[in-house]
Amino acid sequence: MREKRDGQSERRGQTEFTLKLFGTDGSKVSTIKALRQITGCTLAEEKDMLESAPTDVLRGVSEAEARRGKALLEEAGVSVRIE
Repeated sequence: MREKRDGQSERRGQTEFTLKLFGTDGSKVSTIKALRQITGCTLAEEKDMLESAPTDVLRGVSEAEARRGKALLEEAGVSVRIE
């Protein structure tokens, strides 16, 4: 494995990625709005994700989709990682 500049590891040939939520330092409202944009889940499902952190937000997605989700969540004050 080699390290990218943003601290994420890159595996050669990896085509599916997971976006993992670890917690939030921002408001729950902005976090839930970001989760809704990314996942399209219901309010109850989004609250469950926040309360059960660490949890997978997206699984088996492209790197571009994972990075898009990461950017939206980080903007809302969420601690996330792409695996």
